[in-house]
Amino acid sequence: MYQYTGDYEKLYRSNKNQLRPLEDFYFYAFTPRPLMDGSFFTPDEELSSLLVMAHGQLGVLEGMTKYISEIEIIRDLMILKECHYSRLIDYDGDCFSVALKSINANRKESQIISNIASAYKFSMGQNISSIVLSEICTIAIFGLESNHKIRVREDVVSLRGSFSNLIEYNPTSPNKILPALADVAAYLENDKITDVLVKAALIHYQFEMIHPFERYNGIVGRMLFPMLLYAHGVKSASFIGLSEFLYLNRNEYFEILSTTQYSGGYIALIKFFVRCIYISIKRISSQIEEFVQIVNEDEAKIDASKPLKSTWLVYDYFKKHLISEIKPISETLGISYNTVAKIVNGFLEMNILAKDDKQSRHRNFVYSRIMSVLSSADVPRYSHATNMEDK
Repeated sequence: MYQYTGDYEKLYRSNKNQLRPLEDFYFYAFTPRPLMDGSFFTPDEELSSLLVMAHGQLGVLEGMTKYISEIEIIRDLMILKECHYSRLIDYDGDCFSVALKSINANRKESQIISNIASAYKFSMGQNISSIVLSEICTIAIFGLESNHKIRVREDVVSLRGSFSNLIEYNPTSPNKILPALADVAAYLENDKITDVLVKAALIHYQFEMIHPFERYNGIVGRMLFPMLLYAHGVKSASFIGLSEFLYLNRNEYFEILSTTQYSGGYIALIKFFVRCIYISIKRISSQIEEFVQIVNEDEAKIDASKPLKSTWLVYDYFKKHLISEIKPISETLGISYNTVAKIVNGFLEMNILAKDDKQSRHRNFVYSRIMSVLSSADVPRYSHATNMEDK
């Protein structure tokens, strides 16, 4: 019978103080209970209701993503947003609009999010194993073309920055990481009964407690949700990111991961993540609807202006990138700078684009309505000046 949701293993550290006995230099490492043990929770009416709601919303998203013409553009933007907020949970960073600006300008710092997005796309269709998780972590940190190889850590770590003699959480000891990850893979292979959303919550918890890598454990761990859904036949899984919700509720997120160790039960954790999945999918479906509505309205405005082919090319560029300077548009599309500038001026007059006021040296223009739809965590400052020369 587990008092906690795992075992606390007593480990000894090197004794640098020869005046104190070796027994004084110890700490505890936490190994989560094997998933193959089973009997993790007893379903209740609240969880059953949450699962029904989440699966209902998942069905809505599945239907939407099959029939919308702009769906690949939306998917790529959703993935970038998910990767941005996933990193923002664990690391400092700018808001989503600033991150997109860096990506579209090919600035050095943009490679961080681009690498995570590559790892996210790579994870779709993969089976969860220690080898695959190492590959995902490698791509997330170094990119697809790197010769580096991330492996599970070989050292004990303390997330607090120091060890103590108290029975408290420290990640799984290195010699137990691979067996713990093998248990996760075996559980996913053998359990054909547990609801996939419940399984997603459990494996995320296991992974975060094991903490198998030196870096990016949170980022890789949050990829497990869409990764598992995709493996269970959910074709819209690549749209499903929880990180914006978790970023906005990160205190509760970290608290549920922490307290589950000591509670001895998983029901609160499972309910939290099923609720998170439901709210996130509902929000994503709403964002897709708003995206399509805005595009339809703006395409009607453009069509009424008797546009040239170059006008549609510039508009399509902004649909995909949302924010940009004139120069990269001109270079990418092979249209003269002055022609692009004239088209952008027209979009400003139609209130399709806005000037980005969060910059000084670079003159950026933003598809502000869609940007605002995609990121509720941003507080954008845009100017709807009707000419590029307006201040």
